[in-house]
Amino acid sequence: MDTVTKDAIVQQLIQLTSRDQVNVDPDQLNYASLDFYRKYPRARKIYQAPIPVAIVYPENVAQVAAVLKYANDTGVNVIPRTGGSEIERGLESAREPHIIVDGSRLNQILKFDPEDMQLTVQAGVPLKQAEDWLNEKGYTTGHLPQSQPLADFGGLVATRSIG
Repeated sequence: MDTVTKDAIVQQLIQLTSRDQVNVDPDQLNYASLDFYRKYPRARKIYQAPIPVAIVYPENVAQVAAVLKYANDTGVNVIPRTGGSEIERGLESAREPHIIVDGSRLNQILKFDPEDMQLTVQAGVPLKQAEDWLNEKGYTTGHLPQSQPLADFGGLVATRSIG
């Protein structure tokens, strides 16, 4: 694998998604390089971890697959993210180049089966939204962590935080 340039990565991400789905704002990239609860480094703007090349916001499964295939083919490290409330450095990369694939635009409740009591959602659905939606129907997720206002299902699944 040849080393791919940051500009080439950004251009390919735009081609795979769209211009408004690829964020290269330096302030946002710096902010995204640290986990949510690392408040002191954020407040002091101490960014010691590698800074991502871009944050890409796929809007469907096909875009997710295309971005991940590109990253795999070129050796670009991928950090998955939805709500960004990680506290164990899971959103921080140790190597460059890397991108953040943010699933927050994948935010639809897809299906609820009351007989099996299964809810199918996309990665960017907030836990609070799903809990409220279920409560209206007389159900609950049964998972009420203190991070509920911040947590999205992508992070819950990635950290095995919900059954």
